[in-house]
Amino acid sequence: MQRKMTEVIQTIGDTPLIHIASVRHAEIFVKLEKFNPGQSMKDRMALSIVQGAEKRGDLLPGGLIIESSSGNTATALAMIAAARGYQFIGVMDHHAAREKIDTVRAYGAEVVLVAAGKPEGYVAACERLAEVQRLRVRYPHAFYSDQANNPDNALGYISLAGELIAEADVVTSSWRQLARADHCVVLPESCTRVGNARK
Repeated sequence: MQRKMTEVIQTIGDTPLIHIASVRHAEIFVKLEKFNPGQSMKDRMALSIVQGAEKRGDLLPGGLIIESSSGNTATALAMIAAARGYQFIGVMDHHAAREKIDTVRAYGAEVVLVAAGKPEGYVAACERLAEVQRLRVRYPHAFYSDQANNPDNALGYISLAGELIAEADVVTSSWRQLARADHCVVLPESCTRVGNARK
């Protein structure tokens, strides 16, 4: 029986696991993280970061969240901020995908674009961080989520590891087979790998 959900962030996680191929003695599956409401796995860590800040008292009702992001994290935080009643400012590269910028704004968030005039493909990490520091001076009570250094980032992927382990157990039908697996999963970013390793 499906559980009743009252807000969009409750749909984060439990994404489908699809079998795509059998190659020799290997079974290949894909975890479809695009089925998260923000359409990326970053929803998981963004929710973990916000929940961690709430528990510590770093983020109070109606508070402001600031983050430097090239797109997916800004989308996730804007969505969660809208659902939780927070404000959000996303500091993004001027060449970020137009649909990402529009999505963040559609959630009611503010977007600050940096590095205008830089060549296409230029990663404006330094410019984004400099703008974040300016915003933190302007809004001293804001919560800077600091995705690159926030321990709650990695913790957000523990649920993903749990899903993969549970699903792998069902697929292989025994823990013994799972323990013999040569390769379990390859993931794209360090915090994702850390979260899965902790699980």
